[in-house]
Amino acid sequence: MSAALSLNLRDANCIKANVEGLQRKTKIFCTLGPACWSEEGLLKLIDA
Repeated sequence: MSAALSLNLRDANCIKANVEGLQRKTKIFCTLGPACWSEEGLLKLIDA
């Protein structure tokens, strides 16, 4: 998909809820840029 993904607060909370039960070993802070502006690019980052 080439359209930019609009991530709203509801979507962010849904992502957070899906990973709440997982044991986190690291915290990741990143800046999103042109390489991940597409929905596909963002989903790849979330899956990584």
